[in-house]
Amino acid sequence: MIKKYSPLSQTQLGIYLECLQMKNKFAYNTHVLVTIDKSIDMEQLA
Repeated sequence: MIKKYSPLSQTQLGIYLECLQMKNKFAYNTHVLVTIDKSIDMEQLA
């Protein structure tokens, strides 16, 4: 079965609720983990 959405994590839900309460007063810097495919030339990428 394909889901049309996935539930928010506790962190995401907390950020969402704070954004609703305090519009335009702050920004979040959330981390993202990216895995680079081994076929990419790292020297050329740099």
